[in-house]
Amino acid sequence: PDNSITTDVFRKETHTDHYLQWSSNHPVQQKLGIVRTLMHRANTLIQDHALREAEKDRVRTALRNCGYPEWALREGDSSSKQRKGSKDSNRKTQEQSPASYAVLPYMKGISERLKRAFAKHNISLFSKPGYTLRNALVSPKDPLSPSEKCGVIYKVTCEVCGEVYVGETERSLGERSEEHQKSMERQDCK
Repeated sequence: PDNSITTDVFRKETHTDHYLQWSSNHPVQQKLGIVRTLMHRANTLIQDHALREAEKDRVRTALRNCGYPEWALREGDSSSKQRKGSKDSNRKTQEQSPASYAVLPYMKGISERLKRAFAKHNISLFSKPGYTLRNALVSPKDPLSPSEKCGVIYKVTCEVCGEVYVGETERSLGERSEEHQKSMERQDCK
């Protein structure tokens, strides 16, 4: 026992090695970012050469199973090493900051070409997820009825007294309506 500490990447038993599929409708830079991140983790956290190479092999195997081509694995690993070695690259990127930024929904094939065209004019283009079929069909919560909504601005004509009530309630509109009904019963309209 030399009293040294070795570090390695820990994975829970439930870890599946499933990452974003290469064939998915996401920007290539996002997929390459996954490779860079996993390789960077191996390069920075694991000091022992044999353990580091074993981790990188595991990452490569997992990403190959997700359809990642060899060139993406090589590029992600090499850019991870470059970042580790040079601090001057940070200074250069700070000096060459873009004149402006643009954000557009991601469209496979089109966004990559637009990014290159915008770069010629010193504009940095970022992609955001577009509206998907899942967004259109899946809603995690049931919609609220108007009487359940809070923070409502309302204009109501009372059927009993004929008064027009305009207001805003922090409580639900249903609670406010019940309050008005009770005040009508007590004959002190509010």
